[in-house]
Amino acid sequence: MIGILVVILFSLTILLFLILTANAIHFYKKRYREISETIDGVFFDCGFLFATHRLMMWGHYCLFPKRAQRDNVLPVFENLSNPVRRQLKLHYLGLLTCCFLMIFSYLLSKYLLPGE
Repeated sequence: MIGILVVILFSLTILLFLILTANAIHFYKKRYREISETIDGVFFDCGFLFATHRLMMWGHYCLFPKRAQRDNVLPVFENLSNPVRRQLKLHYLGLLTCCFLMIFSYLLSKYLLPGE
């Protein structure tokens, strides 16, 4: 029973990660230039990997306004449209959820599955 749960959790984690990757690619292609210009004042593109790191950072600022205020960027993130803020938060929380699911499925398989 636990083995099936571990496989299901692991499969859901991989599926969620693939969906989040597709979402990040879509966001990168559709809105990255506009949002980068809004936040930084200038468009600056060093590729998708760098952009996803920035998406995580921006999602962090959208979720935690006190942190954004401490870094003096709160007015910029308050002026972003709601769909953009929602997508940044979704990306941030989704990747954290993937990490927690992966760790949880590892712990289940390590400590609750019958060993050799």
